[in-house]
Order: sequence, then C-alpha cells, then structure tokens
Amino acid sequence: MTRIDIEKIEKSGIRKYWDENSGQYYFSIVDIIGIISDSSDPRNYWKVLKSRLKNTQKELVTECNQLKMKAGDGKFYLTDTAKVETILQIIKLVSKENVNIFDAWFDQLEREKVQNKLPKTNFHPRDDVSENSQNLTQDESYPQPEAELLVDAYETSDNIFIQSFVAGVKEKDLSISLTCNSVTIRGTRESKNIMSESNNETEELYWGNFSRTISLPEEVDIEKVEATNSQGLLKIKLQKLNKSESKKIEIEFQ
Repeated sequence: MTRIDIEKIEKSGIRKYWDENSGQYYFSIVDIIGIISDSSDPRNYWKVLKSRLKNTQKELVTECNQLKMKAGDGKFYLTDTAKVETILQIIKLVSKENVNIFDAWFDQLEREKVQNKLPKTNFHPRDDVSENSQNLTQDESYPQPEAELLVDAYETSDNIFIQSFVAGVKEKDLSISLTCNSVTIRGTRESKNIMSESNNETEELYWGNFSRTISLPEEVDIEKVEATNSQGLLKIKLQKLNKSESKKIEIEFQ
C-alpha cells in the first residue's frame, strides 16, 4: 500500500471535532479509512472491519463514538468517530506503514490548537454527542439538535393553510404556537435505537427534535385556528384578520 504524506491528509478534508470537555479531537473513521485503504467503498470497508473487531477486539469498538457530521450532500448524519489513540490503533490494523505520518499530523493539530489556530470543525454547531457516547459528556444547557420541518403553505381569500408530515410523533411531543404574524411547529420523533443494535449503516430517517417557524403573509386571528392530525398529516387552518371589522366598545363611567 502506498505511503501518504501530511499534505495529502490535509487536502483530504478529514472531518474532525474538538471536544472542550475531554480536551481531545474526534475524527471520522470512515474518512481515515478512505485515505489509508485501497477500497472504493470506505464505508463498507469500515462496516466489515468493525464487525470483525466486535469478535476480536471489542474494546476497540466500544471506544468509538457517534457524532453527527456534515456529509457530502450537505446533511448531517451519525458518523463513527474516535480519538487519536483509537484512530492510530485502527490505522495500524489497516495500513501499518502510515501510522507514523498520521501520528505526526495529530501532533501538528495539537500545536495549532495551542497557538490558537484551531481548524474549523465539521461538527454541526447545534448537534451534541449521541446518547450512546461513552467518552463525551453532554452539557444539559447545550441546545439539542433540531431538524427543519418541511411544510406546504397556501392561502385563500379568507384563510391560510399549512400542512406537514409528522408521522411517528406522539400527541404529547407535538406543539403549535401562534402569533398574529407567525406559526411555530415543534416536536420530537423518538427513536427506538434499532440502528445502534444492528450492523446496518444506512440511516436516512430523522429521529429527534424538529421545528419550523413560518412567517405569515397576513395577520391572522389567533383565536380562530384549527389543527388536525390525520394519519401523520398535520393540517393547520388560520383565519385571516378582518381589518375592516369594527367593534363597539362600551365605556364605563365612574
């Protein structure tokens, strides 16, 4: 296998995250595999290797953590990551001749951090460590990740309609708040953690918090709103505010 150099590592764009709590970097394992192996499918390469390690070096697998990182399609997915010591052990298993060059690169990153030149992270600023993480701690004050809810919106002469799919969301986990100028839909779709118990690494459905605030083209009457949820399709009907209406107010003399 061809030896690589630091320049190639830097150009590869390996995704990484600096964790303030542990004071350590976490690197995308698939990205590392993509550089040190000859595989055209590093994701599958790691999937197979991880399956083997569960039987031979289980402790190595347990030292890996999942973080949500930005993928090539611009979306954020749970990605297997590991700190430097674990990454070096994995590299040694795949491409022993490249251990030293990666060790030197890791040292370089540490020096840059000390010099206040911390590289930008690929970690989503609103995402936190997965619940299954064993090495990273979660700050309760840190905002939980929220996906943007997709909606359809249209209007008639008298009403504004908004609809969205919220299948799998329990009634207690769905809320709608309204002002005369905007509507906010917020909810949580709970996961049964089936993915973490299997070797399947295709994860496209979103589990977790979501929200969406829609600015309204006209003011609406917040006292006249209807919302229904039928087979996972949420429909909201808003009545436009009739500004031509007048209301007589009785004055009380004292």
